[in-house]
Amino acid sequence: MDRGGKEGFERLTPAMRQYLQIKSEYPDCLLLFRIGDFYELFFEDAVIASRTLDIVLTSKDGSIPMAGFPHHAAESYISRLVKEGFKVAICEQLEDPSKAKGIVKRGVVRVITPGLVTELSFVSPDENNFIAVIRGRIVIWADITTGEVKAKIARDDFELSELIRKISPREILSDVNIFPEYKFTKIDFPNDSEVREILAENFDSITDVLKVPFASLIKYIRENIKDIEIRIEKPEIEDDSWAVQIDSRTLDNLDVFKTYEGKKGSLLWVLDSTKTPMGKRKLRNIISSPLADIEKIRERLDAVEEVISKKAYEEIDLEGIADMERLAIRLMRKIINPKELVSLKESAKKTMATKDKLSEFSSKLIRKLSDDIPDLWEFVDIVERYIVEPPPLKAQDGAIKKGISQELDRVREIKENSEKILIEYEERERARTGIPLKIGYNQVFGYYIEVSKVHLGKVPGYFKRKQTLANAERFTTEELERIAVEISSASEREKALNQEIYNQLIEDLQRFCVDLLQASRAIALLDVIFSFAQTAFKYDWVKPQITDEKVLYIKEGRHPSLELMLKDEKFIPNSVELDENDFMWIITGPNMAGKSVFLKQCALITLLAQVGSFVPAKEAKIGIADKIFFRTGASDDIARGRSTFFVEMEELSQILKSMTEKSLVFLDEVGRGTSTFDGISIAWATAEFINKRKVRCLFATHFHELSFLELNLKGIKNMHFSAERIGGNLVFVRKIKRGPAGKSWGIDVARLAGIPDEIIQKAEKILIALEQGKIGDVIKKISGIPLQISLFSASTYKSDPIRQELKKIDINSLTPVEALNILSELKKLAEQ
Repeated sequence: MDRGGKEGFERLTPAMRQYLQIKSEYPDCLLLFRIGDFYELFFEDAVIASRTLDIVLTSKDGSIPMAGFPHHAAESYISRLVKEGFKVAICEQLEDPSKAKGIVKRGVVRVITPGLVTELSFVSPDENNFIAVIRGRIVIWADITTGEVKAKIARDDFELSELIRKISPREILSDVNIFPEYKFTKIDFPNDSEVREILAENFDSITDVLKVPFASLIKYIRENIKDIEIRIEKPEIEDDSWAVQIDSRTLDNLDVFKTYEGKKGSLLWVLDSTKTPMGKRKLRNIISSPLADIEKIRERLDAVEEVISKKAYEEIDLEGIADMERLAIRLMRKIINPKELVSLKESAKKTMATKDKLSEFSSKLIRKLSDDIPDLWEFVDIVERYIVEPPPLKAQDGAIKKGISQELDRVREIKENSEKILIEYEERERARTGIPLKIGYNQVFGYYIEVSKVHLGKVPGYFKRKQTLANAERFTTEELERIAVEISSASEREKALNQEIYNQLIEDLQRFCVDLLQASRAIALLDVIFSFAQTAFKYDWVKPQITDEKVLYIKEGRHPSLELMLKDEKFIPNSVELDENDFMWIITGPNMAGKSVFLKQCALITLLAQVGSFVPAKEAKIGIADKIFFRTGASDDIARGRSTFFVEMEELSQILKSMTEKSLVFLDEVGRGTSTFDGISIAWATAEFINKRKVRCLFATHFHELSFLELNLKGIKNMHFSAERIGGNLVFVRKIKRGPAGKSWGIDVARLAGIPDEIIQKAEKILIALEQGKIGDVIKKISGIPLQISLFSASTYKSDPIRQELKKIDINSLTPVEALNILSELKKLAEQ
């Protein structure tokens, strides 16, 4: 927007010139400019804020767009702006306007970005709020609301992409934008001397490759958050050797966190009975990183089993434990308010009660969690001694209890009993002077002693005249003036003392921060264990057997969420058994028969077992998988110029390059995104490739030709889902059976879906022609279009000389010698 150049600038008020000067330093931010009790926005910022927040757009001086909101409501407005992806600069008045000489001094005290938020209302309680720095393939990510900071060096671009998708950062800092789907902030990486200065005493203790990105993160935080000290622990390179590798596409394809309807219907929706915010975050992290360590899995399963046996989730109430992790960080940062502090105290109290009940458990993991919860009673006692309940939001508004400070108690007494103090003083002066005086007040003279003219002769020398009236005189004394000052300043003094004592209390409570964080993380995992137990008991899940053997045995397995979503029909369970000898199933059958659901339930049951949960089955024995891959569906990436088929092949390529003999691979409809012959060829070659490497695999396909693989390759079994026509209706059996499917039923499924009869009838004719090898004649007859001779057409086969010679042979009358001669002739024909 044109601001009138130099002349226009000069015509602006001093406040507007100050605004433009500060705004020029933060051009990529919406600048909230504090004026009195309001935050105001001007020019383009005002237009954006008005549109985003649905607030009134007005104008200043008739030409400058302006919008604003009260400072006491700022949190909700800023939260909305940040969630929309805007960066918001908070410009405060840095001095008391009543004492300012000229224009009030102002400055930006904080820039709030999607990745740099400190208020709990700005973030989802269920998810982390990560900010990530990417330098090449080095990634450091941190959640400043929980204190977490991690680092990883990706081996290649695919692993980098997968890491970012799993982290799902709210903001990425880098010198180049390679992930446009995320909020990006361009930064210049600091040079060596800057890095050394920023890291200071931590420089030598940080891994060399992490120094520049970590210094960049610290610099960004310091530049944008000036009113709070944000301390971040030094990062360590993440060791994920204990975890199963499961990529983001597999998580998406399995509907682990969400479906097209949102959370409902996902695995998370089924599993989440957690009661605490940190438990919900922990559950997401656990699901996305299943365990590859048998002992750790067994520890979790034993803990879940014991919780079920004791129904501990009914006896131990975690409900009402607040977000201790984020509140402990707010205490550490000294920005916790009294309401939050009392909430943290109450949560610590419940945590200690929980610790007492955990002493009754014998499972190794729960005993460890009990031991990990430190003694928090001293913290509870201190907060209860200091803070009133219910507490105010702001410390200055009376957060400190009576009896903590004699000075505060005295000031409160003055404020609350000013009338009583004045009456007592009046009575003392009457007794001392013998005058029937009275104490009064007006806005001009303040407090005064009024003596009628009859008693003026008794007025003592320490009375000082203030005002003469017709029938009386008004006086003051040094004591009355002191009382007046105390009464008038008591309110402000009370606020100051409350804040001062509260600030000191927060300093004293710093020693509990580490213990509170440790306790919060123990409660988070306990919450997840309870959630697993509650889900298993509610839905009749069983404890899986975990082994190092090459096996995937699931008896009467069920899809964890689909069986809960079905309304009009009962879910039909299915079994699978893969082992050293039969490690690959080729699964055929019609659409809608249950192939995809079967693959998904087998993959989800494996994932559940390896996160330490019970599983929906009658019985399960799961051989540890180091990687789980699930490829299904059709998706494209038009923004990057990649077709559906290209994306499918790219994902398949990554699976084939990454899998090992300990992996589990689930492939649904490989090759369907291209022509039939190309698709069959790719699917066939892929199945052979996987089989050769003896990888456990369920391979669902519509290409019935793949059924021949069982005849030639060891380890392969043909399985199928079928359908039956009953009374003219197509009925899906939904039970997996041995052998290949006899028919695809594709046209019948199309009829079920409501495809017009005209199309169905023509499709049936074309299908018959295809099956009889007469497609050319049928197409010519139906459409009048002559068909070009195909490499695979029936006429090609009919003109084959070897075929013609074979047709002439009467095999019943051939002698062995004649047969050898004919075979020799046919061989010569083939070589021509």
